[in-house]
Amino acid sequence: DATDQEKRLIQWVFDLQYGPQALNDFQQDGGVGLHAPKRPEIGAPPVPVSLDSDNLSAVDDLSRHNIGANLAVRVLREIGSPSRKPRLLRYVSLVGWTVAAGSADPGEDWRFVVLEAKRPLAIPCPGGMIFVTTGMLDSLDDEAQLAAVLARCVGELTHWLTMKEIRGSYFLRDQRPVDMLAVTNALFIKMMDELWEATVVDGLEDAHARQADRLAMDLLYRAGYTPMAAVEMQLKKRRAEQGPLQVAFTGPPPQPKTVLDKRITTAVNLLELYPGWRDMPRLKDRFDAYLSLSRQE
Repeated sequence: DATDQEKRLIQWVFDLQYGPQALNDFQQDGGVGLHAPKRPEIGAPPVPVSLDSDNLSAVDDLSRHNIGANLAVRVLREIGSPSRKPRLLRYVSLVGWTVAAGSADPGEDWRFVVLEAKRPLAIPCPGGMIFVTTGMLDSLDDEAQLAAVLARCVGELTHWLTMKEIRGSYFLRDQRPVDMLAVTNALFIKMMDELWEATVVDGLEDAHARQADRLAMDLLYRAGYTPMAAVEMQLKKRRAEQGPLQVAFTGPPPQPKTVLDKRITTAVNLLELYPGWRDMPRLKDRFDAYLSLSRQE
């Protein structure tokens, strides 16, 4: 269970209300979301995901939210505390809602929480809560990259990719309810450890990671941001782990050496599916302005 202090911190974030007019003004100012230029629809429209074959069909919304809440408590305890900078929280939330509007579940109660932590992380919790650290924000170059980070998290949650990482847990196989008693169950604790590994430590398995890559690019394009930003986030990850990778946008690409290299090459090849991606906005000035203001809060 969350402590009273943890509950108060999260409630303070949730109490920051931004109405539809604020979101409309934000999108109009940046030429994104509903105010983005009309572009060709890419792929099939987003639809809810069938879970019949993934051992997850018995997980109802309440159970999903309870699993996410338990993961969120651990995030708060081990990663960092929520930022108390209203301008920064508002900005991240408005970008997040802009990309989530084009997802398979725009009606989800999406919550975007900034954590005061140096480690660059973005953590999607089942139920619609997404954490992003100040270390992640400091590593970004512009708003399009922030949108890419949040779009990937949204895609993981709407397509249950995070939950699919624990589909083999004995707790879910037994179709046990996720209630107050579950949190002391050894099988539930083991399942939450597996979810922590997938969301914070190791990341998604390769097939799910590739699906998340494509979902992020689709969501960026629908929201009016360049899908190249999703590729750039992979390149940042690659640079941090293994050094820079030379990416060819014309001519034959270099032979990929690692799983991440293969994902990057695939993502680069997908860019041709998004007409006009080179000319889509990045909104660096707005990103820099918000981060500069947040440092004064």
